[in-house]
Amino acid sequence: MIMTAGSILVVDDMPDNLQVLSDILSREGYQVRPVTSAAAAFRTMAAALPELVLADIKMPGMDGYEFCRQLKEDPRTREIPVIFISALGETKDKVRAFAAGGVDYITKPFQAGEVLARVRTHLDLYGLRLSLAQVNTALLERTAQLEAANRELEAFSYSVSHDLRAPLRGIDGFSHALLEDYRDRLDETGRGYLTRICSGVRRMGQLIEDLLGLAHIGRTELDLEDIDLSALCARVLGDLAAEDPQRQVQVAIQPDLRVRADSRLLQVVVDNLLGNAWKFTSRTPAPRIEVGGGDGAFWVRDNGAGFDMAYAHKLFQAFQRLHRVDEFTGTGIGLAIVARIVHRHGGRVWAEGAPGAGAGFFFTLAPSAPVCDQSHWAPPLTPPAGMQSS
Repeated sequence: MIMTAGSILVVDDMPDNLQVLSDILSREGYQVRPVTSAAAAFRTMAAALPELVLADIKMPGMDGYEFCRQLKEDPRTREIPVIFISALGETKDKVRAFAAGGVDYITKPFQAGEVLARVRTHLDLYGLRLSLAQVNTALLERTAQLEAANRELEAFSYSVSHDLRAPLRGIDGFSHALLEDYRDRLDETGRGYLTRICSGVRRMGQLIEDLLGLAHIGRTELDLEDIDLSALCARVLGDLAAEDPQRQVQVAIQPDLRVRADSRLLQVVVDNLLGNAWKFTSRTPAPRIEVGGGDGAFWVRDNGAGFDMAYAHKLFQAFQRLHRVDEFTGTGIGLAIVARIVHRHGGRVWAEGAPGAGAGFFFTLAPSAPVCDQSHWAPPLTPPAGMQSS
């Protein structure tokens, strides 16, 4: 069943009345469908619904009151406004008309101006109600999507808390036991390895706590503070180099990059972006990683494996990977976490790259910050001015 725009159904058993109303409405551009009985009205509505009904009260067979009541009982026609137009002018008749579901009442003999004014008003109100219903439907659909996303995040948090915490506690406990009970049997290098293990376990434990907190980040306040992003990136890259000392990676970090953010969540962002750059340059002959910023945006760029921009929209979706597991390890969750943290700060995140030519990941942390134009981005080849290299 369809609805015809600007369509008005007129129900009156008097042909003269139908003709007069049809002429008045037709001159204003409305599509008028005149019928002489309630039964005929139901038949014509089976083909196409009107936007408004003008109905007489005293008609043979089914009167206007019952006709209106039946319209209001049918979900398909319940919202269509009904204006009664009748020679019955007593208050009790009007009260009965409104009780049946009518939205207005015009007394015969009527004036063309009054009819048109009431018709326009109720058509406008009907259009607004339809628009509001569409918005409500969209909101309900969006709410359902958000609830599904929250359930996914809660399930991930449950997995993290149960599948990672227990073995991590075991590693931490045995590492401390070795340091305490076998310290004298270990040389300085061995003790250094264990100290590094304990430090890594602590960081991993903190990361797990951060991820669990991320599940509820939308309901908690961010602990914002001024952060030296350059120093943070240098520490993270230093840790990556210490964990993989055989690799020689050229690093360029722009000095004095500062940002206002939640330090624990920003640590997660930097760990993921720099960890990815380190990982995806592992097969590059002369690997290079660059950290920079400008015009309110920050970036991490590398000259590693890169990716096809045709699949860029998948990068920040949970469990999406653009490389095979046998090429580069990973779970496909890191960039989804980055995106959620950046969005929680009111910023945006995006990426650019090319297969075999490197990748760049860009983010802002404030909705008012302008986004730098990286439309002609190319992977870094030489240290840009103002960068410190190591």
